[in-house]
Amino acid sequence: MSTWDELTHEQRVLLVNASEHDFLPNALGDWRPAGATSHEERIARIDELVAPLLAMVDAGWVEVRRFARVDSDEYETLSCEELPEMLSDPALWDWWWDSPGPTVAIVFTERGGQLWRTHWAKTWHQRLRIM
Repeated sequence: MSTWDELTHEQRVLLVNASEHDFLPNALGDWRPAGATSHEERIARIDELVAPLLAMVDAGWVEVRRFARVDSDEYETLSCEELPEMLSDPALWDWWWDSPGPTVAIVFTERGGQLWRTHWAKTWHQRLRIM
């Protein structure tokens, strides 16, 4: 099991967003890849987030859920077969709260939640600086 410091920036962003049951555009907004200073530059490089997200799904740490609307509690868990093509669509990562239609969130599986609580959350919370 990797320690927090051994994880990549992309893995850390995705884990924090999974802990928050967050939508993909929020993960994109938290992501700060080297050399990408604008939202458009991050959108153009989403494959750098897709690969580690797919690896986390394969490892059983997270699942990806599609909601009919941002304000809906109803969702479907997306299969591993659906994810590569779906996650490569920039439009899925680039919406705002007033956008109609389906939205996708990252959430921990039971295993991922246990790993978060026992391996990474303490280190993550120690790094937070509340001013």
